[in-house]
Amino acid sequence: MKKMLKNRLKTEKPGGTGADFRTFFDLSPDFLFVLNMAGDIVLANRTVLRVLGYEAEELKGMPVLGLHPENRRGEAGRIIAEMVAGRLDRCPIPLLARDGREIPVETRVITGRWDGAPCLFGYSRNLTELKRSEGKFRSAFESGAVLMAISSMAEGRFVDVNRAFCATLGYERDQVIGKTCRELELFTELSTREELVRELADGGRVRERELTVIDARGRVLYGLFSASPLKSSAGEDHLLTSMTDISELKEARRRHRESEARLKLALSGAGLGTWD
Repeated sequence: MKKMLKNRLKTEKPGGTGADFRTFFDLSPDFLFVLNMAGDIVLANRTVLRVLGYEAEELKGMPVLGLHPENRRGEAGRIIAEMVAGRLDRCPIPLLARDGREIPVETRVITGRWDGAPCLFGYSRNLTELKRSEGKFRSAFESGAVLMAISSMAEGRFVDVNRAFCATLGYERDQVIGKTCRELELFTELSTREELVRELADGGRVRERELTVIDARGRVLYGLFSASPLKSSAGEDHLLTSMTDISELKEARRRHRESEARLKLALSGAGLGTWD
């Protein structure tokens, strides 16, 4: 999008009056802006007008910082300056609709020329649906009875764990975040995580593999592990793991086997005439 916008605007006639450009500009689902070097709005596309609730004439000449929440405009200005200087590539500060709603966006700014003068081209990706999906994921992640964790794919360091993980294994969250399975001595076999990652690379997913883990008190627990790759919003590779604790089921089966063994022994004794 960045390269397309820059190249398209460079080849457009001054004032951007070409039909092809106007179609591209107005039908884009992203918020698109042309700004002068002072940061005032020269042109905004229909997505800006429709979603933020403004008329085109209201925005023309308005400082673009006025479209950010008032308490974050100074921060937005500093980030934009850093983007223009090439030291940052995005701004995460939301846009502010006319009715006061905050629209989560990821904004990028590049320099160019418009109507023969230097300008800034800005485009903001609307993250509303993404944030809604993340919210649903967060709710499911936190509220489930299954132990869940997110770790970096490369180093295996935990970046998030849910309440069930902490409650079952006896850790506080800050004892886990930033640590690896090896540092926590979580698995009974040190190579377990590496084997999971290799299995994931070969088959794309790990489903209900029985493993043993050690909790914070040193107890051995049994679990059915599943794992799948996960991309962060920044595009980083992570591993999402889940474990269903089957320790009680294993213990119940053990007691059942012992009970059966005692019964067989008793019946065997009866067959030898003990109960004649």
